[in-house]
Amino acid sequence: MARTLAAALWQVAVFADSNGLGGEEQVWMAEETLELFAARDRRDLSLSSRRQIISRVRTLADPVPISGRDVFTPYTPAELGQLWTAAGSQPSPARCRDARILLALGAGAGLSASEIAQARAHDVRPAGAAVVVAVRGRTQRRMVIVRRAFEHTLAKAAHAHTGKVVYLLSPGCCNRQGMVARVAGSLGLPKECPRLHTRRLRAAWIKELAESGVTLPVLAAAAGITDLDALTRLLRHLERPDDQQAAGQLREG
Repeated sequence: MARTLAAALWQVAVFADSNGLGGEEQVWMAEETLELFAARDRRDLSLSSRRQIISRVRTLADPVPISGRDVFTPYTPAELGQLWTAAGSQPSPARCRDARILLALGAGAGLSASEIAQARAHDVRPAGAAVVVAVRGRTQRRMVIVRRAFEHTLAKAAHAHTGKVVYLLSPGCCNRQGMVARVAGSLGLPKECPRLHTRRLRAAWIKELAESGVTLPVLAAAAGITDLDALTRLLRHLERPDDQQAAGQLREG
């Protein structure tokens, strides 16, 4: 088993190195790197083989017997608070800014790692009293209304680059491959703080929307979800209403 896992990690490590993503373990196991690995066609590896390799690397990144967590487990409000505090305590203003933009786009708008890397300042714009993000998805673009708690962070970051076509995250860096992994890997987090995963940020956003009563079609459209598999993994993390609430919802809607 150990040899199989090591072989899977080696495949991703070679891919990351040959594509200029970096040679750090944090980069190899980052969700953005795994997404790129799955998306690139290879004659020697079928899509199913690449997916199997990715599954094994995720096992290495989050070993269940040790942590009891997985990359789809939503952060709790307390954990998000810890990450937010840690983001504001980075050694430079630029790192603080990048850390909080990463959290705001993930937990405040549900963007994936690749979408966060491609978000530009002019993609954040006002919409009445709200703030929206124009998301550059793989297959389609969508507009996402930002959760109130993260509006100011994104609006301020966008305003700082008014009239410029620049990226929100690390605007001075042109190489966007592995960007989120590099930013996350550079953060200094205290021991009591959870590891930063964009999938967990997005899962926390979906969980909050689902539990606040957002309907499935609206949630799926905002999240860019085209099948229910992504939501199925989150079902066990959602709070269940009590019997009286459930009866009322089933009867009256």
